[in-house]
Amino acid sequence: MSEYLMGLDYGTGGAKACIIDTQGAVLAYAFEEYPILHPKPGWSEHDPNLYWQIACRLMGRCMRDAQVSATEVRGVACSSALPSLVMVDGSGDPIHNAYNLMDRRATAEVEWLKENVGAARIFELSAYRLEDHPSIVNLMWERDHRPEAYRRIHKSLTIDGFITSKLTGKFTAHYSAACFWGVAYDILNKRFDEAMLDRIGVDKALMPELHKCEEIVGEVTSEAARQTGLAAGTPVAAGQVDCNAGWLGGGATEVGDIQSNLGTCGNFGVIHKSTDFIYELMEFGYTVESEDTYICVPTTITGGQSIRYLRDTFSQAELQAERNLGVDAYELLNVQAEKAPLGSEGLIVLPFLMGERSPIWDVYARGCIFGLSLNHTKGHLVRATMEGVAFAMYD
Repeated sequence: MSEYLMGLDYGTGGAKACIIDTQGAVLAYAFEEYPILHPKPGWSEHDPNLYWQIACRLMGRCMRDAQVSATEVRGVACSSALPSLVMVDGSGDPIHNAYNLMDRRATAEVEWLKENVGAARIFELSAYRLEDHPSIVNLMWERDHRPEAYRRIHKSLTIDGFITSKLTGKFTAHYSAACFWGVAYDILNKRFDEAMLDRIGVDKALMPELHKCEEIVGEVTSEAARQTGLAAGTPVAAGQVDCNAGWLGGGATEVGDIQSNLGTCGNFGVIHKSTDFIYELMEFGYTVESEDTYICVPTTITGGQSIRYLRDTFSQAELQAERNLGVDAYELLNVQAEKAPLGSEGLIVLPFLMGERSPIWDVYARGCIFGLSLNHTKGHLVRATMEGVAFAMYD
């Protein structure tokens, strides 16, 4: 009997699944977008119920397309964009919308932590900056603004942790995700610091059980098998953060390896084992040898999302052509951008549509179009946005 592996990934704008063989060759791939919700300024959410519905559709589609039977899938794992936060009750059901990595509502909680605990003390423990709104500050926001809902929270999970819980019935997180809880996560000892949690008033019981990325954390339950088409008992691994998944797939496995990717965010990473963490950047666990290997990452928060914003907000003609003719709207925008010269004839775009991560770490940063002239076309705007993202990633 042939043996295959199933992988799932959740970005900020959509989910994908694939089946590979034991040599890493892709047999089938499927993708589906989901809405990004911005109900208030600084808020960025998803409907978490869509996560599981889409997972079931994508996995079923991949098995059909690859003509792979359930018993031939010998393992499953999930990755997701971080920080993200899915709050579930004791039955594992979401309490309300999930946070995605662009959410910046917890500004008051960030300031409270700076004044009462200290950003330096928190970074010393977690190697994670408050300005990136790690999951614990969002739990503090829930406690302060939606106390009734907060009391219903049984566990705080990432998107991939939520999918893993739906597959296995267990509430877990992996070492690369744990860093994105920040504040009270002890990155060196791989645990949540109870003294810090007590200091900030967050219950340790809300934290998931932590595992190495490659560790098997459970098996597909009979109910999950019924919904997904997988076989009950299929092993499920702990998983990894989405950028790690991309970098690992690109061949980054050794200390010193460097990889780059552009999704909703734009970033690159350098694998290392040093514990001299750099305050200006992001530091979190890497998938390979996740107990003592880290990756140092500069990142811009609205990389590919800036292009999606142009598509969704200003490209109705391209979207209509996609619906009517099946031509991808992004490709139509690319054609227009190719007609603009390098430098977009002086048009400059700052792609800070939801604040910015490194190097400026400013939640209040906003986008800017500078140098607009009557000779500029939509193609200039698309190209200038792409150039702005590239500059923000590598500055």
